[in-house]
Amino acid sequence: HQSLQVYHSRKDNPILEDQALLNYKVGENIKQINLDSMPDVLQTGKLKILIIDSMGIYNLHAFKPDVVYLRDSPRLNLSRLIDSVQPSMILWDGSNYTSYQKRWAASCRAKKIPFHQTREKGAFIYRYSTIHR
Repeated sequence: HQSLQVYHSRKDNPILEDQALLNYKVGENIKQINLDSMPDVLQTGKLKILIIDSMGIYNLHAFKPDVVYLRDSPRLNLSRLIDSVQPSMILWDGSNYTSYQKRWAASCRAKKIPFHQTREKGAFIYRYSTIHR
C-alpha cells in the first residue's frame, strides 16, 4: 500500500481535513498519510533541501544543499547565503513578507540563480531533471 509523508508547520492538525490533500489521497490511491513537523533539512534521492524559517538559524558545516527553502520571513542576507552555500535554486512560499520576497528576487537575479516563488508560480514540483548540479 502507498503512504504519503506530509511535513507541515501548523500548530493544529486540520491538515488531514484539507480538501486538496484528500483529493490527492483518493486520486493517487494513498492508503496512509503520515504527518510530521517541518525539519531543517529534507533529502529526496540526491536532492538536499535546507529549510530556513523565521528564526533564520542554519548550521552548514560543509553541508551543501541543492535548494534553499525560505519560509516564515527569515531575516537573512540572501546574497551572502548564496555565496557561501552556492545552491542550485532558491525557493520560498507565500508565508514570507512581500518586501522580503522582492528583495530576495532581486538578489537571485543579481547572482543569476534560479528561484521559485509559490505565491506567483504555484507549488514547486520537483522532477529529477529540474535541478542540475
